[in-house]
Amino acid sequence: FRLDVANYYTHDRQLRDNPPSGLKTAAKPWAMQRHLYSVDQPETLPFVERLRALTDEAPGRMMVAELGSDEPVQRMAEYTAGAHRFHTAYSFVFLTRAFDAAYVRERIEELARAEPSAWPSWAFSNHDFPRIASRWSAPRPEPRWSKTLIALLTSLRGTAFLYQGEELGLPEAEVPFEQLQDPDGIAFWPGYKGRDGCRTPMPWTDEAPGAGFSTHEPWLPVDPRHLSLSVAREDQDPDSTLAFARQWLAWRRPLRPLRTGDIAFFDAKAEGGEVLAFTRSDSEATYALLFNLGLEATQAELPPGQWTEAFPLGGSLDGRRAVLPPAAALIARKL
Repeated sequence: FRLDVANYYTHDRQLRDNPPSGLKTAAKPWAMQRHLYSVDQPETLPFVERLRALTDEAPGRMMVAELGSDEPVQRMAEYTAGAHRFHTAYSFVFLTRAFDAAYVRERIEELARAEPSAWPSWAFSNHDFPRIASRWSAPRPEPRWSKTLIALLTSLRGTAFLYQGEELGLPEAEVPFEQLQDPDGIAFWPGYKGRDGCRTPMPWTDEAPGAGFSTHEPWLPVDPRHLSLSVAREDQDPDSTLAFARQWLAWRRPLRPLRTGDIAFFDAKAEGGEVLAFTRSDSEATYALLFNLGLEATQAELPPGQWTEAFPLGGSLDGRRAVLPPAAALIARKL
């Protein structure tokens, strides 16, 4: 049996629409079925509600769903609506090869239209997709771009899943064919190299060959490029991605609007750039967040009011104008 890859990778719009050269068909029995009776059945939601009631009997517990569907945003809205279903649901909608401000806005606003009370989860990378520093980066400047993506991910309304290595800005690892472990990569190399490139050992130190992960040979090799981005190296560099991640998350933690506040997108009237602009707000405060996701420097306009820069992310504030170099962002607080 053979299956067109476009039917299998339905969660990746670019791979679905433009499969890489050499990856035309794949044998995937699960995806060859029509899941009329094995996915998203009518009795599932009542079961989820019973499970949530049981879970709530023990304080401090959280239920996270992983939902497979051709309509991932709609299912996430349905399964996290209210306080009687899953606390949140892991989302694959940003695990794409294509990426732009319009797509991010569309998906988040789609969720809000479907169910305002839904509590989403967002991720830019995981163990099944090329690392974000490689998938969306070129030719954007590093490490600024990795820092901006961390800030963006953790500024969206919902729960953020930061994949191990994102806090270091790790690129996708190059794994020689003879060391591949993923059956997909072995079957379709070199058109598709599989998922091993995002599954290599965490580089704790810059000492080859194990990078502090193990004194024995690991199941996948350490990419030499990862040694200079190890935890030990970045821990000593105040300008590293790791240092930024720590500073940013510590700054964000006490700010209720950025954790649980409302989100509202606005037209920033960017001049020739691609800016994702939104506010996070509650009764405590309002923050405007503008992310330059394009390749050129641009300027953008904040909403009416007086603003002050709240956290340095490469951009600058000039009155109500945000000056944004490529891959930079501006976080401003309304006075």
